[in-house]
Parts: sequence; C-alpha cells; structure tokens
Amino acid sequence: MAADTLEILRALGVRNVVSAGLMGGFARDIHVGDVIIPNRAYVEEGTSLHYYESIEYSEPDTALFQQLADYIPNHKTAPIVSMDAIYRQTFYKEALWRQKGCVGVDMETSALYSVGKYLELHVASVSMVSDRHPVSEADETWEWGMTKELRQKMLRQVIDVALSL
Repeated sequence: MAADTLEILRALGVRNVVSAGLMGGFARDIHVGDVIIPNRAYVEEGTSLHYYESIEYSEPDTALFQQLADYIPNHKTAPIVSMDAIYRQTFYKEALWRQKGCVGVDMETSALYSVGKYLELHVASVSMVSDRHPVSEADETWEWGMTKELRQKMLRQVIDVALSL
C-alpha cells in the first residue's frame, strides 16, 4: 500500500513525502512515546525487492530528513527495520537487528524510502514508539502503550513540518 501510494503521488506531481507512523520499540533505551526519525531502515519487507534486485537497507532523503530533525524537538535518530511478517519477529531476530543499531520495527518505512528513491521522490519518515517489546523472555510481557494524546501530539508536529515545506 505504501508503494502504491507513492506511485500515485508521483503521478500527481508530488515530490516531497513525509510519513508519520507507529513502531514497536525493542531497544532498552527506547520507551513508549519516544519519537524516532529513522536514518536507515533495514529491508525485511517484500515490496523493496520489486524495485531493486538486492537491497539491505534504505535511507531517507537527506534534506527532508534534516528538516524533520531540525523541526521536531526531543526526537531520537536511529536505524529501524521494516518487516511484514509480524508473527516471525522473534527474540533472536530482534537481537540481530539490535546488533545493526536498530531500535524498533515497523511495516513500511524501508519500502517508503526505497521506492521513494527509485521514483526520485524526497521521502522521510517519523515514527512514535507505540509499544515496547520485551528484550528477553525474562522481561515483562508485551503491552500496548500508545495513547490518543501521544498520537495527536506527534501528528500535530508532523503536519506542522509538512506544511512548512
């Protein structure tokens, strides 16, 4: 769906795309409500491979990424991973992703970045941590932590920066 949307936006003449979404955090220093501006998204979704023969990760447009980083206070910049097989997300896989510096997971950022680059669009993304995954089986179990107020706060910030472009 993300790639289809980018294809349509490009056909309509759009050149700048700011994505706002939610992600699960799996790093010890990441908490529900943290705003992450991904500087890299590792590809574990299927869409990107329809645009590139081989791709390990994708990156945002540099200028748009910097505008988001300059505009949104108290954010964190870090790599994430995008995957579309949520029931295959294991403690083992998350440990491998943390070794690459990833702090969380979503389902679309890597596709947005890779397809955006392929289509010569300026794409950047901002995500809020909606839940925190246990880092090991000994940790507390998973719990949804997103609130309406947190969602609205992030959306206001992203809309403001998008309108300032």
